[in-house]
Order: sequence, then structure tokens, then C-alpha cells
Amino acid sequence: MTKREKTLGLGLLIAVLITAHLLAGFYIKNLRAKQLAEIESLETTVSTYTMMNDTENLIRDEVDWVDNHTPPLTSFQNAQTDLQNFLVDSSKGLGFSPYAQKLISPQDEEASDNIYENVRIQISARATEKQIYQWLVKIHQPTKMRMLNYVKLSPPQNDTNLINCQIIAEQIITPK
Repeated sequence: MTKREKTLGLGLLIAVLITAHLLAGFYIKNLRAKQLAEIESLETTVSTYTMMNDTENLIRDEVDWVDNHTPPLTSFQNAQTDLQNFLVDSSKGLGFSPYAQKLISPQDEEASDNIYENVRIQISARATEKQIYQWLVKIHQPTKMRMLNYVKLSPPQNDTNLINCQIIAEQIITPK
């Protein structure tokens, strides 16, 4: 082989090696980018599953609470009567009587597969501030699925020692 052929061969070999090196570099760079994208996708999936697990734990606690405090099966009318009697008896136990009561009928709901139903009663009373606050505390009992939906306190026009109180009490029941 002549010197020229050796030089051309060496040049060709160097060109092939540089080309192979560049192609291998591009291939490795693309492979690395795919791996990083896959790692990022997997990290996002892990993050999503972690958030779902945290949410599931939170919801599980709430579901357990509801299961532990679910009221027994009862009819709407019985529950409404029981709630009305409780409201009147608890006020009388504190030394005053309600002066107006209104039974609130259930709202027509299309979904008949509801697990729970709400019984509402609007009641108005006039008493001292201390009696009203004690009555409100006695009524609001989330563990018995009983709560206050609406409270309006106002002073009467002719007596400064008493307070007018209008509430809507709600009892959640499991209908028969």
C-alpha cells in the first residue's frame, strides 16, 4: 500500500469513527431522554397514587364516623315528631317555651335511592340570652346526626332582658 492509500484509509477510518461516535451519541441521548421521560411519568404516577391513598384514608375516617353514628331506621313522621318533642322538651327544661313551630315538609328529590333523609323543623322562642345559648348547645349534637341549619337572634321591641330566637333544626334519619 502506498502512503497516499494509507493516509486516505486512515482518514476514512477516522471519518467512520467520528460518524459512529456521533450516531452513538445521538442514540444514547435519545435513549436517555426516553428514560428520563419514563422516570418522570412514573414519579407522577407514584405522586398521584400517594394522593389517592391519603384521600382514601381521609374518606375512610369519615365513612367510619358515619357508620358509627348512623341513626336507626325510622319513618319521616316519627322522626319529625321526635325532633319536635325534643326541641319543646329541651326548651321547657331550661325554663321557657317556644311560641311558634313550623314543620318543614321534605323537598321532592328525584333520587329516591338516598341513604339518609333530612327532617327539618322551624321553631321560634323568646328567653334570656343564657337560656337561648344553653338550648342551642343542647340541640346541636352531630354525634346524634342533629344540627342547627339556621339561627336568627334578635331583640324584642318591648323587653330588653329577652332575646327572640328563630332556628331551623335538622335531624338526619335513615328512612324505612
